[in-house]
Amino acid sequence: MGEGMSCGFCLEVRTTNTNQCREQVGLRVKRGATLYGISKEFGVPVKKLMSDNGIKDPRKLRAGQELKIGDTKPCSASFKVPVSEEAYLSHLLFQLRGNLMEIIHNLS
Repeated sequence: MGEGMSCGFCLEVRTTNTNQCREQVGLRVKRGATLYGISKEFGVPVKKLMSDNGIKDPRKLRAGQELKIGDTKPCSASFKVPVSEEAYLSHLLFQLRGNLMEIIHNLS
């Protein structure tokens, strides 16, 4: 929906897309590379690179070694989708049913 447009009956949709939003990258270490240089290039502290990759001694970094850089938190987005009144009311009833089931479960 464009900005400024009203939405009579909308449902908020949350998505998680790990294929397009992966924050972690893999890196094959090149000859002569150092953890310090890699940390500066990617903006990741040396200690984090070491802990994420199980490196005890940064002097033992080897050419060809694979490093994980960054986090693997998936990206998410939230947006509103226009729906029919019937679909909107059906969604509300479904939520209400779930809430009632939880209340009943907690009472027993």
